[in-house]
Amino acid sequence: MEKYRLFGHNFELKRSYIQFFPRVLSAYYCTTFFSDQMEKKICHPYWSITYSITDCGYYKFKSPRNPWHKNSPGTVWLIPPKTPFWENFPNAGTPARYIYIDFMGGEIAGLKKLIGANTGFACFSAASTDAVRKMIVGMAETGGKNQEGGFLKVMSSLFSLIDLLLSSSAAAPSDGIWSLPEPRGVIKEEASLAEQVRSFFLANLPAQHAIDDLANKFKLSTPTLYRQYKKETGESPMQTLTIMRIESAKSLLLKGAQIKSIIGETGFYDESHFSKTFKQLTGITPKQFRLSHKHN
Repeated sequence: MEKYRLFGHNFELKRSYIQFFPRVLSAYYCTTFFSDQMEKKICHPYWSITYSITDCGYYKFKSPRNPWHKNSPGTVWLIPPKTPFWENFPNAGTPARYIYIDFMGGEIAGLKKLIGANTGFACFSAASTDAVRKMIVGMAETGGKNQEGGFLKVMSSLFSLIDLLLSSSAAAPSDGIWSLPEPRGVIKEEASLAEQVRSFFLANLPAQHAIDDLANKFKLSTPTLYRQYKKETGESPMQTLTIMRIESAKSLLLKGAQIKSIIGETGFYDESHFSKTFKQLTGITPKQFRLSHKHN
């Protein structure tokens, strides 16, 4: 069972806007509540951009036989018209928060070239997503507050967003994977300690890390590093590392990787350590997780 809470506006019925292409159809901030694990199929006749604010589970595209893709916070997805996709929300009881922007005319703007030939979608990530988040969230907020009167402002943001997507650098273009640049005019701020630590962990996930070594790397005392990091994130650096390892392991499980390979890529000591930690964080074993996400 699911319940929706929407804030935004549907511009689709405003006939005087018909001459605009690309043309925004709707912009909504959506909070979805699930009372149990849920998987559903969706297929829109128009272009869609979605932005994940919280952990929104998993997507897969084109066929139920294709692998799941992690829908992590800060990820931007571009889905062309008539592309079937499936959502899976495994975290029952936890609200999922995301933005969706529906629009026409993406092919006129040249967005087709961003769609992965192998996957049928485009996925964008950025080292810093704050400016992107403000742009996309602002579109939904403008629609919600100003209704029809916000159309031109939302359209302006849509053009800026499309321009940003088209300026992305290729990470794996045949799979539709891209890296977003900083929006023009945005002064890049120095990364916070938490962002630097996360980036270091991500680049060195298989390695073994100790809190004292981490403090030395960032030229801080161990208590200062621990205190500042926990103030920024609400958790310890080692808790973050464990969560990152489990999230990476989930993705590898969904891709069919062998347990031995997953352990090597994520930094767990052995299969016992991996399985015990996985169950502590998810409530199920790696094998149960993989089986629960297989298509029927």
